[in-house]
Amino acid sequence: MKQYFVIIILLLWMPVACISQLRLATVPHSYAFFTVSVPGALQADENGNPINNFITSRFIYIETTGRQPLNIYSITSQGNKYKFTIEEESANPVIVGNNYTTNLPMKIKVAKTNCLWKVSYSPVSGKDIAASLKNIIVSGKADGKSFKLVLPKDIQLAGAMLY
Repeated sequence: MKQYFVIIILLLWMPVACISQLRLATVPHSYAFFTVSVPGALQADENGNPINNFITSRFIYIETTGRQPLNIYSITSQGNKYKFTIEEESANPVIVGNNYTTNLPMKIKVAKTNCLWKVSYSPVSGKDIAASLKNIIVSGKADGKSFKLVLPKDIQLAGAMLY
């Protein structure tokens, strides 16, 4: 009888332990954004055709459950590799910018025990497109645990006019 009691207690405890492990995710949230900045004066080639001189800035915000530095191994999307830089965001909440379609400010707020990292990235080839990327894959390590994020697409923010 005593053995059955111990087995029942263990069986009831196992789901609770599993659920608590799920909540301790290394990367609870991640967000991808991009902006397209256009020079103020429209440039044209010798035939009068407009030249598309745009500057695309891409960045990902990654929230981690700890204070250890974020380590990223690679960023890829649609078969293209990207180079990147990582910096810790100290503000909370962070106002990323204004949504391109709604013009409403985009805010990211993290838990006090978590850390927010801004990862700026650009193509290794040097050529970028002024459009949303799909299936952005980020591989790395946070708080001693490896992770692989698949972001379905990035969100366009309102870009600045450059004069």
